[in-house]
Amino acid sequence: MWYLCVFYHRLLDYRKPEVESLAELFGLFNSRESESGRENGNPEKKCLQWRLPQYHHPDSPFHFVDLPSDDIARKIANRSILVKGVYELWGEGSTYEELEEAIKAYPDERKLPYLTSESTFKITVDSFGKVMSSEEQNDRIRSFSYIPFKGRVNLRSPDHKFWVLETDDSGSNNGLPPVDQKRIFFGREVGTADRKLLPTYQLKSRTYLGPTAMDAEMAFLMANQALTAPGKLVYDPFVGTGSILVAAAHFGAMTMGADIDIRVVRDGRGPDCNVWSNFKQYGLPMPLGLLRADNNLPPWRPGLKEVFDAIICDPPYGVRAGGRKSGGRKLLKGVVGPYTVPDDKRTDHIPSTAGYCLAECVHDLLDLAAQMLVMGGRLVYFYPVLREDDTIDTNFPEHPCFKLVAACEQILSLRYSRVLLTMVKIGPYTEEIAESARIQHLEFKENHLKWLEEGNLRSAVFSPVGSHPSGEGYAKLAQLQVGFYGNTCPDAESVVTSVVRDASVSNSNTAAVLLRLHFHDCFVQGCDGSILIDQSGAERHAFGHQGVGGFEVIEKAKARLEGVCPGVVSCADIVALAARDAIVLANGPGYQVPTGRRDGLVSNVSMADNMPDVQDSIQQLKAKFFDKGLSEKDLVVLNAAHTIGTTACFFMTQRLYNFSPGGGSDPAINPNFLPELKSQCPQNGDINVRIPIDRGSGQTFDNQILQNIRNGFAVLASDARLYEDEGTKSVVDSYFGVLAPIFGPVFETDFVNSMVRMGQIGVITGFEGEIRRVCTAFK
Repeated sequence: MWYLCVFYHRLLDYRKPEVESLAELFGLFNSRESESGRENGNPEKKCLQWRLPQYHHPDSPFHFVDLPSDDIARKIANRSILVKGVYELWGEGSTYEELEEAIKAYPDERKLPYLTSESTFKITVDSFGKVMSSEEQNDRIRSFSYIPFKGRVNLRSPDHKFWVLETDDSGSNNGLPPVDQKRIFFGREVGTADRKLLPTYQLKSRTYLGPTAMDAEMAFLMANQALTAPGKLVYDPFVGTGSILVAAAHFGAMTMGADIDIRVVRDGRGPDCNVWSNFKQYGLPMPLGLLRADNNLPPWRPGLKEVFDAIICDPPYGVRAGGRKSGGRKLLKGVVGPYTVPDDKRTDHIPSTAGYCLAECVHDLLDLAAQMLVMGGRLVYFYPVLREDDTIDTNFPEHPCFKLVAACEQILSLRYSRVLLTMVKIGPYTEEIAESARIQHLEFKENHLKWLEEGNLRSAVFSPVGSHPSGEGYAKLAQLQVGFYGNTCPDAESVVTSVVRDASVSNSNTAAVLLRLHFHDCFVQGCDGSILIDQSGAERHAFGHQGVGGFEVIEKAKARLEGVCPGVVSCADIVALAARDAIVLANGPGYQVPTGRRDGLVSNVSMADNMPDVQDSIQQLKAKFFDKGLSEKDLVVLNAAHTIGTTACFFMTQRLYNFSPGGGSDPAINPNFLPELKSQCPQNGDINVRIPIDRGSGQTFDNQILQNIRNGFAVLASDARLYEDEGTKSVVDSYFGVLAPIFGPVFETDFVNSMVRMGQIGVITGFEGEIRRVCTAFK
């Protein structure tokens, strides 16, 4: 029977695979009541039949799915994370008239059992792509008077719930998947999701957290993909703080975990704040065991096979934690031999470890799963990929014992994403299989290294030591991601926003100051917070940074964050977030800031000698921006940040009175504007007087400054130079063409893109740099 399945509109790749997995969990593919399998002559069919409503896009939250019974549909809906509800559809149409005809045509034998006088009912109206008022909802409910309900209405606990689900057409669908025609559905609720689950397990209320703790929603999705259920044994070889096992235990599975870091599995943050306390917090069964174990050297006795029903994990791939294996560099290189730890040292001994590349880690994981999973058991793990042209590399790891049944992408940034791979064990593990897997691994490793080189990545985590042509096996993976602190410090961005907002109330120039601070930080050694260091000879005191401020705002935000999540949020990220918030406070565009920067370890005044200067020629400006990997467009739109803020007359004196050797003013200044500038900055006047940089729009973020540049009303000489070069001039003019309001470009969009690009200059990530306790001093 076809049911209407309505999804939550998020994690689109994960929706169908989750339902497919739950269908298998509840025995659909092994049951004789699988009508789809019988009709197709294939009772062992391992996938459901799906179809889209008429005119709907594949990303639509509305799908029809063929299920054998209400019982199966209800179980799937109740267990699912991404299914909002499953409904028996009584009718659909593009108008309420069409819907009425469809409902009346629906077989009476299907409707009448739910319309009796002994039963109560409730009708709820919901919509996608629009918001309806209470009055509109009531009007729609009253329009169903033609349905012969004989029972009473019960809004609290009805026997039967009916839903009116409405979508808008593409013209008013608010950027959501296009729908060619309005569509209205009416149906009986068969099952809905448990809406209390995720709020109960949200990370911000978790007793014990670490930087790699898995988001609760994703952890439950992984558990569903692994078919966790009572009586099954689930293993996580990279257990960390146990967030994935918590989800598995909620569904009744027995759990077991391991980690190479003994401090994580044994000590945590004390007797009341460790992995065990997370299970105790939710009243879940404790893990059968937590091992200090190395995925590279598994502790299982020889010959032990087929123990676990599922292995679920998030292998370390160097974004929030790097992979490690036993041995240490000296031991692995043969400099020293194996050693025995004395008995009196064993309690506090932490074994040496070395870098563990992703390719080796995944090979070991697949080998472990091939041995230790039961037949039909599932391996569910994340694998990082490079995105190009909005597509991903599908060269996933393979193993003769496994069949890949699902690959669900989660986008992390413009360039990178991770894919949740679900593999099912289909064959027994033998020595011949192990050798075949080793050969497959070598081929995969070769392709993997090629992928790294094409992506210009050099990482001790992703690639083996010495594998890169440069030999820099421990170089960084410069990857940032939106929501980097989502698990470790969920309130990080809101804290920074609050501090910036408070500062702007007392000082109207705060927005311009913070925006300039971010620019000056990034243009020296990169966006590493080095400009914040306040000591003799530090970068902050360079001539090119004269007038830069906002340090007290950053320090205040850091102090608040240290009180909430100490040692987590970098000063470099605070600067980037504060700049974004400053733009928003000046009525500029909001945008998501990729975070994950670490703070630099060097701050030297001599390194700031080559900052862009107001007296630079256009050739010098372009060269300095090109040197940072920025384009002509970036030069124009980032200079347009001068739309807010002021400058001192000190920077105007040469342009107004000594532009050429014989004196005189810059001829690029509009003659009608020159007297105004001279009155604001008179010759021999106070050079510390400050004037707006953007004539007529100095407190509001907009593109008025570019119009001023076109008209000769630029205040700064460097801004005026943008209209003297054909390349930058064409960029300025592009925002004011006759067709620009229709076809673009859009200044706000370009500005946001340039800010994100600038924020990635020379970033430090991974294990490099540090996280300062105070932003003005090194740790």
